[in-house]
Amino acid sequence: MKTGRIILLNGTSSSGKTSIAKEFQKLVKTPFLYTGLDQFMAMIPENFIGINLKQDDIACRGIHLQTEKGCLTRIIYGSLGLEVIKAMHHSIAHLAAAGLDLIVDDLIPEAFLKNYLQTINHERVYLVGVRCPLAEVEKREQLRKDRIKGTARLEHEWVHQPGIYDLELHTQQQSAQECASQLLNFIFQEKPFTAFDQLRQKYNQPYLLPDHLEFGVSPHFKN
Repeated sequence: MKTGRIILLNGTSSSGKTSIAKEFQKLVKTPFLYTGLDQFMAMIPENFIGINLKQDDIACRGIHLQTEKGCLTRIIYGSLGLEVIKAMHHSIAHLAAAGLDLIVDDLIPEAFLKNYLQTINHERVYLVGVRCPLAEVEKREQLRKDRIKGTARLEHEWVHQPGIYDLELHTQQQSAQECASQLLNFIFQEKPFTAFDQLRQKYNQPYLLPDHLEFGVSPHFKN
């Protein structure tokens, strides 16, 4: 059985990934399943997600957000949060192994990218950077009711490292439909896609996610 295709959309919150994915599903003639980081994070119980917690709080095992003056300054993944990340990557790999095509709405810091490389061994993985200037994503963020101020700025610092992609989409310059059409043409014209191969050469040592990771305004990982 032929493995399914995996399209990984990587970009900050409010960069337009979800809109592109939904427009892509409308345009494509074959079914692409939609999933993403938000869907998996929503599985975590609310009492394992918190803001400005004490170290011994149970929520520190899940997702701990730190803020200063109302702005997000750090995202901390505890052991449960990172187990969900690993389970997400394995789930995507299993769905593709079953022959299903997927488009994934994700936020992929370097540590998570390394885990993807360890987990997904399929040939047809397309890594797509969804780019938008910081000023624009901050403007979009202000219009949303479901984001903490500063989220886009924090993520913008590290989400596109190391910046190796098969395709880049620029959402300030193009509409979601135009970006989806560009993505569709790229996939079905069978243009070369080599990002995962390049990244495997770059990160050629075995890697295991730790049980604690922190992402701050500047790249910061703490075991």
